[in-house]
Parts: sequence; C-alpha cells; structure tokens
Amino acid sequence: MPAKKIEQYPVPTVRKNNDDSQDDGGGGEQATGSPRPGRSIICIAIVVLICIYLSLKDGISVVNYSTPKLTRAVDRGYMYPTRSEPRGNESGKPLENGTAFEKVKKAIASKDGDIVTIPGQTSYLCLIGKPYGYQNEANPGNSNFVLALSHALKYAKTVGKGVIVLVHKPFGSRYRLIFGEPDVQFLQLVERWPSKCTYKMTYKKSFYKFPFTEYTPILRLKDVYTAAAKKKIAEYRIMARGAKLVSVHRRWFIESGETRCMKRFERCPQFCTGCKEGGLAMTTKHYYSFSCTYTEKSVKDRFSTALPANAYIILFTDGQNPALDRQFEHIDKQRFFIQLAMMSMTDIHIENPASSIGKIVHSWRHQKKLPTFPRECYNYEH
Repeated sequence: MPAKKIEQYPVPTVRKNNDDSQDDGGGGEQATGSPRPGRSIICIAIVVLICIYLSLKDGISVVNYSTPKLTRAVDRGYMYPTRSEPRGNESGKPLENGTAFEKVKKAIASKDGDIVTIPGQTSYLCLIGKPYGYQNEANPGNSNFVLALSHALKYAKTVGKGVIVLVHKPFGSRYRLIFGEPDVQFLQLVERWPSKCTYKMTYKKSFYKFPFTEYTPILRLKDVYTAAAKKKIAEYRIMARGAKLVSVHRRWFIESGETRCMKRFERCPQFCTGCKEGGLAMTTKHYYSFSCTYTEKSVKDRFSTALPANAYIILFTDGQNPALDRQFEHIDKQRFFIQLAMMSMTDIHIENPASSIGKIVHSWRHQKKLPTFPRECYNYEH
C-alpha cells in the first residue's frame, strides 16, 4: 500500500519585536509584539501543549509507543528531509521532520532492535549467538536454525529494500550444508562481520519473530536432497501399487535422559494453528499427546475419515522409541534432510504438533495444497 502522507502542522510561535524599542515611560502603548508580563508564560504553555498534542497525535513521541506504531510513524513520512538538507530546503518540508525520524529510528533500535530503513542506504541485520535449541554438533537443532533464518528473511522482505541478513561462520557452513550457496538477494554468508552491523538479532529472537500460526515461506533444500527424496518417493509409489502415500512423523523428544513429549503437550503446542482462545486444545491438558505414541493402528483409527483403507503408511521417526517404531510395517531410513523433503511430497502427512519439523514440512505442503493432519493444527488462513 502507498505510504500515507502526514499533514504538516505549523507550530505557533510568539512574535518578537525586531527594533528592540523600549517603553518611553510616557504611559503610551507597548511596542508591537512585546507581550505583557504573565501573558508570555501563558503563550509558551499553550505552545508546549500544542506540541505535545501533535507529537502524541502523529506518533512522534517515542517514550510510550510500541515498535509497530513507531515504525508506522516512519512509514507515514517522518523520514524526509535528511539531516544534510538545510533549513528551508526546496522540498518545503521543515527540518524538524528529519529530526523526528532520527528520534524515532533510535527509539525503535533501542526498544528491540527492529529495523527502520533509510532510502538509498543498505542495512545489515546480523544474526548473532547460537541457533535456538543448539546443544552440540550432534544435536544442532537444524530445524530451529531453518525457522529462525526463514523468519529473518521474511522480516527483511517485510521491512523493505536495502536490508541484508548476514549469517556468520560457523553457521554459514550449516546454511551451505542445508541449502547450498545462497541465491536470495536478502542473504549473505560472511567470514567476519562488517565494520558495523546496522542491527543485531539473536537466533532465538528471530525464531519467535513471527507467530508460528501464520504462514512463513521456507527456503527449498539443496538439490541433492530433493533429487534423492523424489527417487525414494517414486520407489514407494511402485510398492504402494496406486494407493495413497501417507507419511507419519513421530517424535519422542528425549532430553536429559527422559522423554519430554507429554510435557510439551501440557499446553497447546506453539506450532498448532488451532491454539486459539476458547479452543479445546487451549483448555484441555495433553489434548494432542496422542501424537507422541502414534502406531499404524492408532493412525488408521484416529484419521479414518481422511485415510483410504488401503493407504500405504510410512513412519519417519527420531528412533528414540524402538518399541513404538516396530508398530509400523514401513519405516524410512533415509538421511534427515532427504526425509524432510520426502514428507513434503506424500499425498497425506500426519505430524506431531510440538515439532518445529512439522512447521517446515507443512509450509512446503501448504504451497502445493497438500493436507497435513491434525488438520486444525495446520490450517493457515493466508
């Protein structure tokens, strides 16, 4: 939408007498523009009140406003002229607007590091710290890394032109492992930070930058993973003999030696779009805990209206509960990133709503209009 132009309000001023004439003591009229004692104080108070009112009305005040409102203030026009333009420039816009923009920009940056772009300048958003969920190289939290990065790229595009997301080593090599060389204009992999990062954001903050209940575009995996996934899916289709392919993703979430799956369902899982005010999942503990213990039989029973009787069901598992794994006839053994792509290619996918993997898989499936269950957890409105 085109940015709205803010109406410029002239600021009333108290006129001063230019000839510096004094009262001659003859009881005549005071010099033009010289306010009587007490009246000047009243005029100044009126001016201050008007300025405060206009400041609050147009969102210039930076003390009590939220970041979205401050950002809207910038979008609505508090960015011209620049500080380099002299007072009374040809644009006819007072310099105070440029000052207000600088004020707003600093306030936003100090509040939570959000970006305000300046036309003609490149801003660098540096992702700092370790990816959210990173434990060690054996448990790097790859899906969380993908989501945090996707949110950062989405944010860069939302803000506007001139914002580039920078990924620093060693996570640049992780990006190459998952996606290959970057081919998006908003992203660069760097060996060291530039002389100055315009803005910094932790991976954790980027991970939570957008609600998980709304659609976020996810970058496609490296071609080698996609090609291997297509090949394996083709093999499964031959074995299925025309039946629908159904992928089931089950997680057991062992942390510190014990499963945390049931614990994660004490509240409605954050990746479920059905977690809304007043919903059963919000008021019923462990509402989705059945997804921790998927078996082939329980999947057929629970999703009987969505699955054909002859559906070819394939389990994708973290392997942390072998006893439950054995309850499936077909268990896939491909590498993680190949499996990630495969789950986006089946006819029907059944997910664990507590897993960030499901958020990634369904984002791809959403683009192809392929269903993911539980349906109420994977139902983006836009």
